Amino acid sequence: MVPAIDILAQNSTRWSDFLWRISARTIHHPAFHAIRGKLPRLKNLEVFSCPSNGDIDQEAQSATGLDIFAECPSLSSVQFSPDLTGGIQFPSAQIRSLGLRVSYTTKALRILSGFPNIASLELFRVGGGKACQNHFISDLKRLSIKATDQNDVSSILNHTTLQSLSVLQISGVTEASAVGWEKWDSVPIKDFLLRSSCRVTTLHLCYLPITSEQTISLLPSLRELHVKERKVNNSCNKIVTGYLLESLQISFCHFAGDLRALIPRLTDLLLAVYPDDLNTDALMRVVTSRWLPDADDAAEAGIDCLRSIVIILRGEKLEAGENCKLSPLLDFRDAGLRVNIESSSS
Repeated sequence: MVPAIDILAQNSTRWSDFLWRISARTIHHPAFHAIRGKLPRLKNLEVFSCPSNGDIDQEAQSATGLDIFAECPSLSSVQFSPDLTGGIQFPSAQIRSLGLRVSYTTKALRILSGFPNIASLELFRVGGGKACQNHFISDLKRLSIKATDQNDVSSILNHTTLQSLSVLQISGVTEASAVGWEKWDSVPIKDFLLRSSCRVTTLHLCYLPITSEQTISLLPSLRELHVKERKVNNSCNKIVTGYLLESLQISFCHFAGDLRALIPRLTDLLLAVYPDDLNTDALMRVVTSRWLPDADDAAEAGIDCLRSIVIILRGEKLEAGENCKLSPLLDFRDAGLRVNIESSSS
């Protein structure tokens, strides 16, 4: 392994992306220390330590004070685990995109306070632990949360204020891991949005037990809505219901001066659903009512014209002709609407 490390380190000046998945103690090899100050092109860094003997405390101690990445003039994106590699020194003031993996809330918030200029934050299984007293305030614009349960979502939203946030992505880690997550608590996200007074224009929801009513009550300023349903037998946990689709429709009363259209700025819609659960007639009415390419008509209705729609039919791979109920959507392509109908086995 030593010769390989030497050869690797000799080419450090050409690195633009570096993914490290080895024990922190290995990084103490002299060949790695030789690259300090020789990473002029490095832009993206991912540091995920792998304890050789399962001793997390010893691994974290080995990482403390490591400074080989302290001088990287082009580095703007970093991902790491605070519990294992939080002691590594980074040029934190220049980091614009930060990802934290597998940590308690208190430690994660303490790490965040050291990165004052991030615009994008990704959290993977971050939450829980002892009662948190810290509060993170930032001008970041994008927040992505991948959670194993409600606590991972609530503990972060309860302790952050993000007044410039425009993109919010919340997801279960995987569809299988989210099976035990049966109920969505809407209070933390509503309190977060009220406290932050942000204008979220893009919302992605994936593998969550959120209801259609909870979804549509969130954000009137949305421009982009992505919903990926999970497979559940409990109809109470469906998101793309007839209620949601009917609520997204623009009725004729909007042309008579009633401008209270739900999500009036919506331009891009993606729905990943199981075919048996989709009300295709209601979906057609959503698209038809929101397809107003004439600027005067859109202004009179008080909405923005729909620009793109993607429907992903989940489950077994569909045979030709099985999506015939959605084929009328394809006619909108000739008029200028971007329409994509896909099937997915996952």
